[in-house]
Amino acid sequence: MSRHAVLPRRLHRHFIAVAIACLLSPALAWAEDGPVLPLAADDRAQLEKMLGKDVIVTALPARPLLAAMQYLPKASGKLVFRVTERGKKPRDEIHTVTKLSQAGAVDSFQYDRTNEERMVFTTTENGGASITKDYDLEKQVISTFTPPQPLIIPGLAPGQSQNVKIAVAVADMDDPNNVSYRGSLDVSCINLGRFKVKVPAGTYDADLIKWTFAGDIGPASVETSQYRFLSEGNGMVAMVQWRSISAMLIYHEKSLVGRVLSKVE
Repeated sequence: MSRHAVLPRRLHRHFIAVAIACLLSPALAWAEDGPVLPLAADDRAQLEKMLGKDVIVTALPARPLLAAMQYLPKASGKLVFRVTERGKKPRDEIHTVTKLSQAGAVDSFQYDRTNEERMVFTTTENGGASITKDYDLEKQVISTFTPPQPLIIPGLAPGQSQNVKIAVAVADMDDPNNVSYRGSLDVSCINLGRFKVKVPAGTYDADLIKWTFAGDIGPASVETSQYRFLSEGNGMVAMVQWRSISAMLIYHEKSLVGRVLSKVE
């Protein structure tokens, strides 16, 4: 067989290999030629209010969200965040991720935030992650979500959103079976695109995800927005959270918090 007859066959094999790689790695294909999504003015204002104007360096070609395990920090240890909160002095906050168990293809993890909050989340069969329980260590209450609250929705395309309604049960941590309040939340998650961000710990390419929550739990009305920049293999590198909780004329709480990753220990 001549050299000229072999070459087309090699090229044919090469094109097949490339095609298979693109099918198996849609996020990679998107990352190279995906849309560059500009931030809406309201979203940019919320982020810059707490993070400053220098954290978002530039918008990058966007891609569908990855599987949850791909976002988990590869480095074990503590993630130290610099926290800015309206009305309070800046402070450092330590975050840790601990694997609890594995049942078949499903993993269970615990996410701790400096003696203030503890979340338990599990991976899903499609590679996502959902929060099953949230512990407020300051108020000593535990919230349970049914179905579990979405945390990562793999494959969610740039600009695409997904909505879900979840039931919430709140109980004291010392008596978790005695539910004090029940309610429900309408949860929306949207992939806002991909950005290069610069924080004290370094410069990262990160997917920006926005969650919004609205509903009533017991006597309280709840409205919350969360923005999280998630970097592959590094976890969350920056976030902003706005929250409003009110119970008729008796109680009202508003908070606005920004966090940037300052170092990994």
